[in-house]
Amino acid sequence: SFARTLQTKAGIDSLTVHCRRREAKHNGAPDYDAGKRIVEALDIPVVVNGGIHSRENARMAIERTGASAVMAATGLLENPCLFEESESGMGSSSSNGASFQPPNHHLDPAWIAAEYLDFCTRYPPPSALYLQKHLRWMFRSKLQPQQGMNGSSSSISKRKFG
Repeated sequence: SFARTLQTKAGIDSLTVHCRRREAKHNGAPDYDAGKRIVEALDIPVVVNGGIHSRENARMAIERTGASAVMAATGLLENPCLFEESESGMGSSSSNGASFQPPNHHLDPAWIAAEYLDFCTRYPPPSALYLQKHLRWMFRSKLQPQQGMNGSSSSISKRKFG
């Protein structure tokens, strides 16, 4: 396989594999069976990516593939507290049992975007398209309609301004 060739001929020390096919983009189900086959074919750490939107998704991906770790991209852009210890992903408990809640601004997409743009000033991405794509994911939950309990949808984009 190509991954095995990378290990034996190119001498890679680890490999990150996106478990979605190109045509699935960001919404298709990841193929963790393909990830598992790659993990089993190699003697180096393999990191799997795709469909990681919660701690439970991360645990499941590692269990199903045998990967050494997971990488989360869009899940962390949407929720920077994704891997916090609490069930909600919005805070954790410290070792002494005290509850930790991140400052509210860490959950605010505008604050996150400003911090991201500061990093982009210091470490420019290869293309402005990265900025557009990442900012879209950061604000996605605020801009797309959310299904309510009664089946109706609401969104900031449906509000009337003016």
